[in-house]
Amino acid sequence: MNLSALSTGLIFESLFISFIISIITAIFSTQVSIRIGLLDRPNSEPHKLHKHPVPISGGTALFLTILIGLLIFRKHIPLQITGLTASAFIIYTIALYDDYKNLNWKYKLCGQILGAVILILSGTQTHLFDAKLFSSWMPPTICHICDIGLTLFWVVFITNAFNLVDSADGVMIGLASWAEGFFIIAAMDSGQHDLALYCSILLGSSLSLSFFNANPAFLFMGDSGAQVLGFLLSAIAIIYSPAELLQKNTWFLPILMLGVPIFDTTLVTISRWRKGQHFYHSGTDHTYHRLLQIGLSTHQASSFLHLVSFTLQSLAFFAISQSVIEANLLFAAVVVCGIAAIIFFEREDLWGFVKKLIQNNEHLS
Repeated sequence: MNLSALSTGLIFESLFISFIISIITAIFSTQVSIRIGLLDRPNSEPHKLHKHPVPISGGTALFLTILIGLLIFRKHIPLQITGLTASAFIIYTIALYDDYKNLNWKYKLCGQILGAVILILSGTQTHLFDAKLFSSWMPPTICHICDIGLTLFWVVFITNAFNLVDSADGVMIGLASWAEGFFIIAAMDSGQHDLALYCSILLGSSLSLSFFNANPAFLFMGDSGAQVLGFLLSAIAIIYSPAELLQKNTWFLPILMLGVPIFDTTLVTISRWRKGQHFYHSGTDHTYHRLLQIGLSTHQASSFLHLVSFTLQSLAFFAISQSVIEANLLFAAVVVCGIAAIIFFEREDLWGFVKKLIQNNEHLS
């Protein structure tokens, strides 16, 4: 572990400061949202079951905290991280306008692609195709184009994945918090103290907003919060370089780190495709809602998703220390479990046993 008293102290200092700042910005942005009418109305979409209008102020509180945090710790933040935040500002601006005016999905997608392009121009992109597996037989130009294409797909997909998984109070922000916490540990281990510092600013803000976003929510994160977190975490996953640079058994690490949003988006996309619906339409077919239909309470469903996220992130870093074959077999096993879970959630006739188990447990208690 490449840790020092100075760097560790700085991490906890930024964590605490961003936590306090986030409380202040949450209160401030909520009051502004109420005044300008930036509110989420009850029953405006199928999954919105809250009884009173809720301010959509989480995204603004998050971004303000990031900016203030970067200003305070600017001596420790490199240019690449600054470029990451500049790219995220594009995502935040367009998503905030969408929170207010409900943009067409095509405009939102264009904004996400623009943010991803700026991210690439600032020096953040994947280098999977630079590995010997591909570069030994592919021309360098083709490898570079493939890496750019993969970066665009990854960033846009994860940005939307976090937006889609934000279908219930506290779920998305909790998943983001777990990922940020694991990335702090991972970045410290790999000697990327600047990245760990940035993640700690995000985590401090997310922990504060988790309280405000818990059921019943005092504020909603909105597209401006969910998309910014998804965008930033997708970029952090690219910037992170494992201490053991074995590309053959670390290439899937970002997938496991952000596994729950990826699974939920895949499940929803497949489900809506089978029903002839557009994937970007809102509904109650997310993993969280299906857990409720099976019989879990709102708290149990949310906690279950966070527990799965913790498990996948633990497996991701466990795989780094394994051989190439063992690591890839582990990832393959996770993929098989994911496919089995999709089949289970898509087959309501298979839910009976689980429902009965939950009912019996409730009866005993």
